[in-house]
Amino acid sequence: MTTITETEINIMKEAQRVHLRTPQGLKQLKNAISLQKEWREIICDSSVSFGTAPVKPSVLHKSLSEKMKKVKITPIGINNNCHANSDVFADCGLGFSTQLGFNMTSCPCGKYYTMEIHSLNKRRNEYFDFTKDFNNETEKWFIPLETNLRPDDYIEMGFPQIIKQNRCCRCRINWKSAEDPRVTSMTTEELNDFMSQVKNY
Repeated sequence: MTTITETEINIMKEAQRVHLRTPQGLKQLKNAISLQKEWREIICDSSVSFGTAPVKPSVLHKSLSEKMKKVKITPIGINNNCHANSDVFADCGLGFSTQLGFNMTSCPCGKYYTMEIHSLNKRRNEYFDFTKDFNNETEKWFIPLETNLRPDDYIEMGFPQIIKQNRCCRCRINWKSAEDPRVTSMTTEELNDFMSQVKNY
């Protein structure tokens, strides 16, 4: 159960407002608005998208499913800005730290998974996601990464930002594989090896 008070939420909202008035925050806000507009145009042309609801931990390998956490979204921070948002809220003096990991979504049949690098906040043993989801999700499946790497360092080292795994999708959709250097397809074994590798950083 998410334990956060209205007073804490108001403190975080004010911290977000202050941040968005800085040059860096204003740039992030403009980017968030642009990406949200772009996504709305994409979904207008498609009736199918990846989401949280179809994810079925029971069909995943135990090495992955046992790490997964379902986290409620409290949309205080702007969309597509999770790394910066988590830093802002970690600096609010409310006892939050940042946590790097993956957000997992699935195709409608629950067999084609996408894991995207994501940051949220943690307090004691509880996870909090304060970033507004661009697809209006109200909760997310999150897989924490056991690493001390900051998001910028992770990306600069060339680690995958998006990992895909097709476990015999039955959606009868031709999922086009775009030539995007951020995207990597991995087997379960490769994924386990990668997550073990990241622990060394």
